[in-house]
Amino acid sequence: MAKKAQIVFCAIALIIAAWSPFPVRAETRACFLFTPAGGTYEIGQKFTVEIAVNTHGSAINAAEGTVLFPTDRIKVLSISTAGSILKFWVQDPAFSNTDGTITWSGGLPTPGYAGDSGKLFTVIFQAVNAGSAKVANGNGSILANDGKGTNIYFMGSEPTFTIMPATKTIAPSAQKSTSASSKPITHVSSSAAATSALVITRANTDDEASPTPIISLGTSSDAFVRFEIAVDGAPVNAAANMHGGNYVLPPLLPGSHHVTVRAYDADEKYVEGELVVTVKPLAVPVIATYNVHVDPPRRPFVITGTVPHSTLYSMQKVIITLRNAEDMGIMTAPVDADGYWSAVYDGTLKKGDYMLTAYLADERGARSVETEARKVFINDWSYDTLANIGQISAVGITAVMGLSVIIAAAMFFYSWLLALRKKLFASVLRNETEPMKNNSGFEKGDQ
Repeated sequence: MAKKAQIVFCAIALIIAAWSPFPVRAETRACFLFTPAGGTYEIGQKFTVEIAVNTHGSAINAAEGTVLFPTDRIKVLSISTAGSILKFWVQDPAFSNTDGTITWSGGLPTPGYAGDSGKLFTVIFQAVNAGSAKVANGNGSILANDGKGTNIYFMGSEPTFTIMPATKTIAPSAQKSTSASSKPITHVSSSAAATSALVITRANTDDEASPTPIISLGTSSDAFVRFEIAVDGAPVNAAANMHGGNYVLPPLLPGSHHVTVRAYDADEKYVEGELVVTVKPLAVPVIATYNVHVDPPRRPFVITGTVPHSTLYSMQKVIITLRNAEDMGIMTAPVDADGYWSAVYDGTLKKGDYMLTAYLADERGARSVETEARKVFINDWSYDTLANIGQISAVGITAVMGLSVIIAAAMFFYSWLLALRKKLFASVLRNETEPMKNNSGFEKGDQ
């Protein structure tokens, strides 16, 4: 029994001594960057995009990836590796305007590269068709210069470009309209539209961050009985928002938008005008602190930040999003009079890596662009329970190990004492038994 106790307690001591907190999970902080982060270009226009790497302080010595782009909106004309931090290429950057991909793989010798804007290569695109063109990250890897080639890649920001029809000279047209008729907003005497001109200007130029720009429709004639308006190719209800000669556009996101107006006369002849309206974004909020590793509910996700004081507007708020391919959480943080904001996420998210982004919005619906995506790892409850056990402090582990050793030693000493006591008891019994045998034999001999 004592031997079994020794084995059990020694096993416990070895297990505790060998067991350590769960290994720290490597924070995959390096990401690819695109410059510019967006823009507006006309069909046929060429523009350059630089692909770089931000290592967030870690040294890297190799990287590879795939860039995805919509072939129905843009195409690649050429790629240049001039000025790249990569010194040798396993695969030179190659593109396919059929598949919409750019693939590449390269490296550099020790000590590698550590920085926030290491140029990899540049791409010259050309706008093909009107619409939205998102340039995205596909599969990729960024290897740390740690002797093990640890992959510290995490998807970064992905730019979106707006492609608009090429600017054309506005001229009167006598073309018959083929679009559906709408109720006239005014009723005036008819005259030939072909002899009239249409001038479109922006009315509220003093507030370029307004998400609802106002355009002014000026004509050289009173012959027009109705207007048709489209924003980025999508028709809008002109009559609903027309005020005199001004039209209030529906809420728009930051960026440039293409507005087309057709003014019809009573004979359904029209003139057409175009205008590019730019909605300036609000200032991007500054993220000051946040949890990179979240262990709910013991360590919830907490984020704080500021808004540049010069851009403060009434009733501003910061919208914070945690998202991945399977789950998403949203928080809203009011901005105080000094420009500070904070939020705590009290919802439930599945375990995994999440992208953290934030943007500023105000009561008008104006907003900023999103911040650069950052990585957050969230544990689930079961993992947290084990992690809480595994994350015992070094002092606590030392105390437990020491106590286990003391218990094991005490049990061993106790077992040794039991064995010694048994041995001494047996020896005493033998010493007492032998004289009795001798005495018994002596008495028998005397008889």
